[in-house]
Amino acid sequence: MTCPNAQHADRTAAAAASPPDALQHAEAQIRDLIEARRLAWNAQDVAGYSRLLAVEAELTSATGKTAQGRDEILRLYLAQRQGVYRTAAITATVVQRIRFVTDEVAVAEASFAMTGVHTAAGVLPLVEGLNSYLLVRRAGSWVIWSMRALPTTAIGP
Repeated sequence: MTCPNAQHADRTAAAAASPPDALQHAEAQIRDLIEARRLAWNAQDVAGYSRLLAVEAELTSATGKTAQGRDEILRLYLAQRQGVYRTAAITATVVQRIRFVTDEVAVAEASFAMTGVHTAAGVLPLVEGLNSYLLVRRAGSWVIWSMRALPTTAIGP
């Protein structure tokens, strides 16, 4: 995982041209978006989760399942909340790095911890890993365009 302070040193020329206050504001918005995703996911707030995703978003779940488009992501989310994630909670999401590709596109990495994941062998007490996000700013707000969950604990189907 990346050092938390690396986010400040890892800015591209496009973002470096932005005023420091604007860059800090964008970073804060992205951190808020990632936390809002964790809260909506835990609360099973499908409408709230939906608002955080671009229409054309894509996802690779920690189970390895993929989904293309907001509607398909929400269908997968609901199906997994009935199965492998039925008692799961994301207990922590810590943003490790934010890198601006342009003023409207950013890449973020966040470590995560999750409890209550069901597998064929039983309930896992803890699953940890890394989420990789591609975020875009649309109409002044950041949304998730792509998310890849990379667990360090095997979850399976």
